[in-house]
Amino acid sequence: MKKLTLRNNGQIKEAELNFGDLTLLVGPQVSGKPNEQEKHNSRPVSEDDAEFSVAAIGLMLREIGWARP
Repeated sequence: MKKLTLRNNGQIKEAELNFGDLTLLVGPQVSGKPNEQEKHNSRPVSEDDAEFSVAAIGLMLREIGWARP
């Protein structure tokens, strides 16, 4: 899946999401994440996915100078 269009999903009236190689849906509890995951037959986030994401965000923040090496 490369693109997802949401309409009338919880507090979201309309949104279009374009996906890259790794895209994480993050939000508070009871905001519809599992519904979208199930609707589009995507797998749950694993511990490895979460660790990779945190490392990638840290690298990005260091590269733009917002975090110390």
